[in-house]
Amino acid sequence: RAARRSLCHTPLGSVGSAPRSSEASFVMIYSHEEGSPTAEIRHGATPTATEDFAAFEEPPAAGARAGADGDDTHGAEQRQGDALESCVILTFNKHPKQLSEAVLASETAQHLQAEGVDVEPAWANGAKVLVRGLTQDILQESGYAPDKLRSCDVVVLQADEEWVLASLESLNYRIRPRLKKRTALESDPHASPAAEGACCEESGAEPVESEGSSSAEVIVDKTFLHVKLPKMVTPRSNYTKSSNEKYGIPNPRIWGPLRE
Repeated sequence: RAARRSLCHTPLGSVGSAPRSSEASFVMIYSHEEGSPTAEIRHGATPTATEDFAAFEEPPAAGARAGADGDDTHGAEQRQGDALESCVILTFNKHPKQLSEAVLASETAQHLQAEGVDVEPAWANGAKVLVRGLTQDILQESGYAPDKLRSCDVVVLQADEEWVLASLESLNYRIRPRLKKRTALESDPHASPAAEGACCEESGAEPVESEGSSSAEVIVDKTFLHVKLPKMVTPRSNYTKSSNEKYGIPNPRIWGPLRE
């Protein structure tokens, strides 16, 4: 297909107050086939005219555009993973009406609602989602099932977490919800299990080996450390009966030294 070209001759002497001697004509050539205009300066154009009518840039090649699109896609995925790593799920012990009102009145929720973000999506089961762009599929890929969300949960960025908690300080102490559990989301669920805050973990007694002491046993029970010391004496005795037993005299050997 032949390219259609349109020519436009305009005297440069009519622009501004340039003298007649510096008049020049320029030709604008539009190539509809290439999709980009080019400019040519003819008839001895002055340097000023040349600077004013510089050639336009050619459009990037198809391969360059494809590479740029790929970079944009990779960058979007990277930003999505970074945002997901900074998300936490705050679970409160109860869900009064005042909790929803306080969270929705927070500065974070107000900004998102002003941008048209739905902070109470239907798939969240009443939970507040204060993260822009977080969908049900993204949450599923992080290893957290969306059907586990309840009305007492708030999904928020770590940077906005303190703002949400501060919005609850205005509630009366008797009705103010307490933070029960804090779950951090991860972009790669196979890397490590989701981390939870120490204040909300419910762990049993776990023995921990203590460095520098082989005889003491340290037990962690509900965030408290208990050191279990070995018994230095033994209630065992070499005699089952004693002649002084009927008089209630204690056996002096009952508190003898520990024997291996």
